[in-house]
Amino acid sequence: MLFSGSVRSYTCLSCDRKFSSVTPTSFFPMTFAFIAATVIWSGNISQFFGLESAGLLLAFLIGAGLAFGSFFLAFVGLEAVFSGWEKNRKCPKCGGDLEAVAGGFIDGGAPSLQELLLYAIVILVPLGLALLIR
Repeated sequence: MLFSGSVRSYTCLSCDRKFSSVTPTSFFPMTFAFIAATVIWSGNISQFFGLESAGLLLAFLIGAGLAFGSFFLAFVGLEAVFSGWEKNRKCPKCGGDLEAVAGGFIDGGAPSLQELLLYAIVILVPLGLALLIR
């Protein structure tokens, strides 16, 4: 299916609340966002530096590196915002200890807000720079 992810579920030992965390693993949307970001970054670099045909390959490679780096930074940043409680295994409501109760892989579900923000950040940052350059 189009959207997928790995899921981890936790239960608070103090207040019995249940929490879950989904890490996006959707191949096609991630590939599309990566390709779009690479093309936009490459265009930004070639336009900013005025590169001709000989420098376009270099601009493409640097654009791919920037797209990958922006994916990584956006993913790490969003994980810290959305799943910071998961790192220290403390309940975000009462501060009690969390116990891992389940985990697995989902396929064909609706995309999470975290996943949609990841794609938006990766594409909109170089697009915003493109608007500033032009």
